[in-house]
Amino acid sequence: MAFDGQQVVSTPYTLGSKTYGTTMALFARRSSADAGATLVKMGTMSIAWFRISEGGVVKRDFIAWKKPDGTGCMFDQANGAFYENKNANYPFICGEDVSIDPTAPYLTYSTGSAVQTLEDDLSATISGVTLDQSATSHRVAVNYTLGTAPAGTRAIVTAQVRVNGEPVNGQHLVGDVNVELDAGTHTFYWLPDQDVPGVDLKSVTVDVAAWKTNAPPAYIAFDMRWQAGDLVHPPRFYNSTNELAGTIDSDLWRTDYLLMRRINANGALFRMGAPVGTKLNGTALTGPGYETRYVTFTNDYYIGVFELTQGQFVNCVTNFANPSKCHVRVGDTWRTCPLESISVASFRIGGSGGNNVWPFYGRDVGGTLKYKPLAMMRECTGAMLDLPTEAQWEFACRAGTGSGYYNGTDSFATSGSRNNGNPSGNLVSNWTDSNLPTATVDQGGTARVGSFAPNPWGLYDLSGNVWEFCLDQYVSGEAFEQNTPETPFVEPEGSRAVTEMSKINYVRRGGGWGAAAYSGGSATRNGLGASSANNGVGYRLVCPVPYGKKW
Repeated sequence: MAFDGQQVVSTPYTLGSKTYGTTMALFARRSSADAGATLVKMGTMSIAWFRISEGGVVKRDFIAWKKPDGTGCMFDQANGAFYENKNANYPFICGEDVSIDPTAPYLTYSTGSAVQTLEDDLSATISGVTLDQSATSHRVAVNYTLGTAPAGTRAIVTAQVRVNGEPVNGQHLVGDVNVELDAGTHTFYWLPDQDVPGVDLKSVTVDVAAWKTNAPPAYIAFDMRWQAGDLVHPPRFYNSTNELAGTIDSDLWRTDYLLMRRINANGALFRMGAPVGTKLNGTALTGPGYETRYVTFTNDYYIGVFELTQGQFVNCVTNFANPSKCHVRVGDTWRTCPLESISVASFRIGGSGGNNVWPFYGRDVGGTLKYKPLAMMRECTGAMLDLPTEAQWEFACRAGTGSGYYNGTDSFATSGSRNNGNPSGNLVSNWTDSNLPTATVDQGGTARVGSFAPNPWGLYDLSGNVWEFCLDQYVSGEAFEQNTPETPFVEPEGSRAVTEMSKINYVRRGGGWGAAAYSGGSATRNGLGASSANNGVGYRLVCPVPYGKKW
């Protein structure tokens, strides 16, 4: 195996109350069936990769390192947790099985012999692409060679099938594609009978692309069909919605998979809030909380293409009943409607003494809260899923626009059929439309996610359907400090007014099916108590880039 060079802590870095001086470039990636690690020296510290096994089944990978005083630390790549061992006589790094805190959920960590060099300069190439079609099944085999550097590193492979030069929308591919792979010769198959029956192979070309693991393609999809004890299913990657099986309109991406879009935010500068005098559909956004301020980011992130759905929830969260109220639908169509009627306290934080209130407690949802739905989704996907900050939400919603709504204007159409591409989404002014099929909505309520036109970055329902919780606290009457483009706020965390969960209100954004049109504005905001829930408020999730990275 090898390190992909993703830096997760900088020089100097702090663990607990101690500060250390070595930069750690971590995030191991498995590249073969190797089980374990040799030491890699970084200054006065030693680093190793550890693989967790239970009953012979691989569960998780860790990074461990030993400090000069002999004590050690472990970094859990899947959930971002740090474990610190302060006993110098109890080694993390050795050439045999070792045990750590017996109260921890993982007890045995095995070492072995397979770490290569730490490198930041990754590369990935595709060569030798050939096509071969079966005369009986008609499937087309696509053979190729993946090269990576340094040796032992992995890369992501995507593909786009073209017929007469035009991309096939909704292509069906199986095999070694849309996943992270080791270097070498690979094959995947295109199933033309499902996409372009009777196609002549002479008219077919396939664009095969390789991506560095720390610079992945535009879309990632996590398999939500998980049961406790299952191994995490590797995510799938796509560079455009054309590459999605069955097209973006398939229920597959609303129930079985959590589809997320990469937001290229690193270094971006944008203006949050509403300029003085802003009116949305004639309603003025005034008062504290709407002040304009300039914000910049230090990292890219993924955000859900759709709001989190009931189908994704019931697939992954096995110890919670579906709390949603808007689930009276024809057949199983409720599965594609947004999850709602579950509070942030129940979904993410829990407890009543300030447990996991952000930003005081970071993004941890583990420990005694490991059975909360969000923690289970992290275990299901292997990604640090979370609610977006207000800044992340608004940046993604605006999609480069500075207007009141993401359609480039300060007004949305509020009448006519909800299936006519109206970008306002599911808002109160049109949810009673008589032209809406009852299979989607019965007498009002939420709609199937993605029923309305997306914003310019291909994200659906950022205006309407359900309000979406953010991580930030909402303090009524609290004004934002204003600044200039030359002095932007970096990765802002919002208010720090409250430390106890029982007293906190969380920001919600985007408007819901029972809200007026102005509520769907890019800057519109209000709050709801951490323990409060209703059928007009739900969730849209984010995770870091790369997906295994700690926030």
